[in-house]
Amino acid sequence: YIKKNKKKNKGEKEEKNKVMAMASNLKNLKSARNNAKIAGVEKFITFSKAEVEILDTKFGEGELDVIVTQPPQPSRFISEKKLANIYDELFYHARHLLSEKGYVVALMLKKDLFLKTAKKHDFKLEEEKIIRTGGLEHVALKLIKA
Repeated sequence: YIKKNKKKNKGEKEEKNKVMAMASNLKNLKSARNNAKIAGVEKFITFSKAEVEILDTKFGEGELDVIVTQPPQPSRFISEKKLANIYDELFYHARHLLSEKGYVVALMLKKDLFLKTAKKHDFKLEEEKIIRTGGLEHVALKLIKA
């Protein structure tokens, strides 16, 4: 999550963008921290274990500029109903927490259910890019408020 810059009064230092990495799984959070360390950006990121359901307790209305996520993907281990609930939760919070020009970026293997849920919450697809890595084809989606 990237928090937007707050305007400062004349003479005050401008606040830099804040990046928060949040994950519900400690293994994923540790991997994110290791990747940030390798990239040399660890000191610019705050890492936190958290569930999507508590986003509104961490951030205020319109406080975020960007939400970048790789949400759970359809698989034999998770039902479509459970995925739809997770995506609903994400877009519910995104609608309230994103700034006017804020957007969601998601890395997906399968996009149909995610886009269907986004539309339900008045988000629309602005951009889509294919990313091939390790023999897999992912799609990066940029969604904006409709």
